[in-house]
Amino acid sequence: DHISVSGPEGTFSLRPLRDVTYLFLLAAGTGFTPMARLIQLALQDIDTIRKTKLLFFNRREEDILWRCQLDELAANNERFQVEYVLSEPCESWTVRKGRVDESMLKDFLNRPDGSKCYVCVCGPTAFTELTIG
Repeated sequence: DHISVSGPEGTFSLRPLRDVTYLFLLAAGTGFTPMARLIQLALQDIDTIRKTKLLFFNRREEDILWRCQLDELAANNERFQVEYVLSEPCESWTVRKGRVDESMLKDFLNRPDGSKCYVCVCGPTAFTELTIG
């Protein structure tokens, strides 16, 4: 048996977050993992960030990582908001459905006047390319 492992791709520095007032996070599946640390930093260590919004894409409701914790955090911290998007929702799912598209991004990335925004994207290659393309 053989396994191949690679390190993280891209570069990231906390420096750009110093003057940010709105942090938008777009994650798909396990791409949520680095977002967990950003959420913690934004809410605990960077006072200038007024709002952190996570748009979290998954196939099914049962695939949503840390859902209870995210919902609890959103309920207890007005500076955090989470929205879920499912590509294969059950019939009872009443909120966002589908895959990332321009209309969904325009709606989610609603930039308040005078704000300085920063957007982070993490997920499978196809998701990332669609999101930033």
